[in-house]
Amino acid sequence: MALFDYDVFLSFASEDEQVVRPIWQELSLSGLRVFWSDVSLKETVGASWHDVIERAVERSCHFILFVTPAAMASPWVKREYVAFYNHCYRPGTRRLIPVLTAGYKVSELPLFLRDIEALRMDDHDGLRRLITSIGGVDIESLKQRLKALGDENGALRDRLAAAQERMASFEEQIKQRQEPASATPVPQSAAKETEGAPRRVYLRKGVRLYERPDFSGSSAVGPVYPAGSEFEVLEINEKGYVRVQTNYPGERWIVPNEANLQDERVFFRIRGRGLVGYLVGSMYDDKSGGDIHNITIQDIVLGLTRIACSRIESIEVRKEEGRALLIVATDDGNSFEGATGNTYLFCGSAEIVLHSAQGITIDRVR
Repeated sequence: MALFDYDVFLSFASEDEQVVRPIWQELSLSGLRVFWSDVSLKETVGASWHDVIERAVERSCHFILFVTPAAMASPWVKREYVAFYNHCYRPGTRRLIPVLTAGYKVSELPLFLRDIEALRMDDHDGLRRLITSIGGVDIESLKQRLKALGDENGALRDRLAAAQERMASFEEQIKQRQEPASATPVPQSAAKETEGAPRRVYLRKGVRLYERPDFSGSSAVGPVYPAGSEFEVLEINEKGYVRVQTNYPGERWIVPNEANLQDERVFFRIRGRGLVGYLVGSMYDDKSGGDIHNITIQDIVLGLTRIACSRIESIEVRKEEGRALLIVATDDGNSFEGATGNTYLFCGSAEIVLHSAQGITIDRVR
């Protein structure tokens, strides 16, 4: 059973009903149980008016006195606030809050009410603070919060849709790799030059590409492409140099010892997220180097350990004492555990640094 029948008792003169009604409605909408004589008395038909008021004052946790000239002149209003002050008022737990109308001064209140913190009728922020302080819900703040959550949800839905698009693109790429090579057409302009040659090429390590086929050091320009990057082949010349199409900065050349004509990347899916990417070990922060065949960890027991990507079934990233540990399970039933600072998962445009991930697990895609 509730300790109180009402959260708050509203005391006002009948002449001020239209002024008080909006505040009563706001208090009620905030979830508070409000004693409002016009409504509450109608719900107690047959009972003595004096008995109902007396019990309501006693069974209300807090008391709000609307201070107007009419209220201060009303003997009934006076009986209500004097009764609450004498028998119920407890600073901090059962509050008596005078609400002053425009022009009314604290100094005009009865002497025993002047030391009690009062609120002005036109202080809307004060009213909102009062509502929350006595257990109600600030409706305006709630509306703003709900709007902000709606905006956040919209942004999350957009990000999810983008991630699903990237995942679908990756799955399509994996499917195409499993289909016969003829499924990927060769551009007409390069058909003669690439006749009988592979249509895709993959980087053995992270490098910059060359803008001219003389392969002088000064002609290596543009971004560093990570190991495993895939390109469309436009030409393979008599020396084995490969001309490829890139998004930036256009056509470039790859030297033979940096090109892999077979896709030897090993793909993994992030459990619970759906993102698919290939594994690269021993890669520097600037994307140079990199190894698509092996990763290296500092095993807690075995020390420096190189593990073939093709043998890995899953990798769990676990945070312990502020550092990341990789728990690597292989297809022969073995398990290795250690730290790494240079193992990455490339998921389309996303580059995931495994040692900075928070408790994810990746599983081999067959």
